[in-house]
Amino acid sequence: MRSDFFRFGAFWIFQLLWVWIVSLPVTVLNSPNISAAAPDPIPFGSGSDVVGLIFFIIGMLLETLGDVQKYQWKASSKDQRGLPVCRAGVWKWSRHPNYFGEMLLWWGIWLMSIESANNPGVEDSSRRLLHATVISPIFITILLLFLSGLPTAEKPVQQSVFVKSYKSKLDKNIPHSPQAEDEAIHHQDGGEEDLWEQYKLYLDQTSILFPIPSKVYQSIPKALKTTLLLDWGIYRFDENSPEAQKLIKEISEDHRS
Repeated sequence: MRSDFFRFGAFWIFQLLWVWIVSLPVTVLNSPNISAAAPDPIPFGSGSDVVGLIFFIIGMLLETLGDVQKYQWKASSKDQRGLPVCRAGVWKWSRHPNYFGEMLLWWGIWLMSIESANNPGVEDSSRRLLHATVISPIFITILLLFLSGLPTAEKPVQQSVFVKSYKSKLDKNIPHSPQAEDEAIHHQDGGEEDLWEQYKLYLDQTSILFPIPSKVYQSIPKALKTTLLLDWGIYRFDENSPEAQKLIKEISEDHRS
């Protein structure tokens, strides 16, 4: 990317806008029109302050613990032959606890910043501007849900596991069939040919974003998982889709050659 001036420039500008947008609640809160207009600041303790602080603390803990535990898992060699997923600590409850923590953190910052809009000395225009900084947590949420977060961390990984598993089946002359999948699900310590079946079981048992204990998540109706709990089709690799069938054909042809 660095060799392409325009692509690198666009990426750099996007990063610049990213930092500016997410910091808007704090920037506007500390602007003269807000801070100077409130000689007697409203004391901390409102409903939005308390909820915001709780969101911030939980979000910071989830993101920090998630990143540390993921690093420790990657640094360990014992798990690298199994499923390409971390299932330690907070990762038992969510496939992406760090993303959820990041979103929650910024929603908390915004909630803690808007109470100053209720100060009598703040002008209406400044009050509206402070409330409009909700664009900060909305931007982060959209970014992680639809751009650089879940879309790049879910479907591509699922596809790579499917390809790896299918190649291993071809090498061992194991048919790709529902019966083979059922057998693999009940023998989760199998070889690489079983990875895709194990991975699908992991997807069904683990919340994509919200931290939910596995036993609780398994009991939730599928309709609720695929709507409110965000396990949407855009994040799923469908092994029966034309895209998957094309992959199977290409892999089979390469194997025969």
